[in-house]
Amino acid sequence: MKKKLRVLGYMMFLDFLLTYFGVVELNVIEEGNPLMVWLFELPLLAAASIRILMILAVLFLIRRTKKYKEPIAKFGLVIYAVILFIHMAWIWHYRVMI
Repeated sequence: MKKKLRVLGYMMFLDFLLTYFGVVELNVIEEGNPLMVWLFELPLLAAASIRILMILAVLFLIRRTKKYKEPIAKFGLVIYAVILFIHMAWIWHYRVMI
């Protein structure tokens, strides 16, 4: 279970980085989540620090869940796999070299 949560945390942070660069640095995609829009207005280091704290809070809450820990972790992994696939699609579309 720890490995799944660790991978989920990495996927969440990779999503943040790819979205940050797509929105802020490259200006090729838009963010629809108002909280993330606010976060992207901050410098990268500050935004990344806050995002890490957000990820740790989510992972902590999942670990504290007694009954549905495994299904929640698996659901998160599937959702972030889809999100990262979408990132790969726009990177391919814009032929952005990262």
